[in-house]
Amino acid sequence: ATQTDDAIIVGNSLGGLAAWRYAAQGAGDVSGLVLLAPGGVPHNGVGDTPVDVPMMLSFYLKNAPEAGVRAALQAMHADPSIGTDAMVTQFADMMKGSGNGEAFVARAGSFTLPAPEADMAKVMVPTLILWGAQDTVLPPSHADVFAASMPNAEIRILDQVGHMPQSEARDAVATAIREIGAQTGDGS
Repeated sequence: ATQTDDAIIVGNSLGGLAAWRYAAQGAGDVSGLVLLAPGGVPHNGVGDTPVDVPMMLSFYLKNAPEAGVRAALQAMHADPSIGTDAMVTQFADMMKGSGNGEAFVARAGSFTLPAPEADMAKVMVPTLILWGAQDTVLPPSHADVFAASMPNAEIRILDQVGHMPQSEARDAVATAIREIGAQTGDGS
């Protein structure tokens, strides 16, 4: 395969939303996408207009209490034992970074998810979407919207995987990246 300067973008959840929206803008430097339980489909009342951030969520985002971070990480995985002490500490430390909590709350309070189909249809690059069958954050049924809207998307539902395939299905994620690389000439 010929090496190019274009990028394969990989993103999970909100990062997946940012990745496919970037590609939908016709960015010429994107050769492929690997999306892991990506955001983008209206969910939990968020659609064309933002919803108020509940007080408890605001507290959690600003303070990152260890028990809350642990519970969130356990809920994001089909196997809750993956939320190790080291992972809890890492996530809590990132959340507690200067200004991060306030930024999370501000973003959550302005976040919208308008109907995505027209923008998804603009994503022309090869796209592999991996979604955990046990995802409790974003329903695996959202994958149907991606499959119906993105012309070059392939969906893979991963059994015994939650919202973070990069934690629970590392081999499947690595394989997907290599496959997109081979399709686009960006793989080695």
